[in-house]
Amino acid sequence: MRTYVLLHGAWHGPWCWKRLIPLLVSMGHTVLTPEIPWTFNTNNKKQKFDLHKSINELNGLIDCLDNQIILVGHSLGGVIASMICAHNPEKISRAIYISGFIPKIGQSINDLGQLMTDSIIATNIRVNEKGRILVVPENVIKKGFYHDCDETDYLFAKSLLQPQLASTFLMPVEYNVEVISNVINIYIENLDDRAVPISAQRIMQKNIPINKVEKITSGHSPFFSRPHELARILQAI
Repeated sequence: MRTYVLLHGAWHGPWCWKRLIPLLVSMGHTVLTPEIPWTFNTNNKKQKFDLHKSINELNGLIDCLDNQIILVGHSLGGVIASMICAHNPEKISRAIYISGFIPKIGQSINDLGQLMTDSIIATNIRVNEKGRILVVPENVIKKGFYHDCDETDYLFAKSLLQPQLASTFLMPVEYNVEVISNVINIYIENLDDRAVPISAQRIMQKNIPINKVEKITSGHSPFFSRPHELARILQAI
């Protein structure tokens, strides 16, 4: 059986996997959902996100696991997935990107703005706290992230979304594409994604070697809207 490490995206936390986890576990798999500390902590006014520290901590977690890992990066979690693959390819059997961001070497997420002109989220983000945090306005949360989700899941997610540290969108990404090519890279396209448009997904796929593309008719959050279908795809690839 497999070990999955699920990496959440911006504004989210490990809670976003709540419907997917029991499905994968019921198939006999082990599932780990580490928290990436890039959302704003109101109790820590001097909070900063250290990308390399987080990568090192995640590599340490993965090194402690016996099996090779299936790494799953959703949205901004795709950046973390790529960097882990570049640092630790021998431990990763597959890297799976779900609407995952894959900037070119040296690019930040902010540099991808021209790909995101059709994104409901990117075009409505507000900058608060003297430029330190990015906030998704309440009136676009459902339209951007959860338009095809059950109302209960939408309200659950909305209650847990946190502002994102703005610095995470300014970090230039550095990784070795040749090393990443030693890992089987799979991209799951969310065909009705209104946060990361399908056009952007397909352009970003060109930035690393992608071995296989799967498609799911879903918005940005198939772990809520299509958890059974997503679990079947993850199991099969």
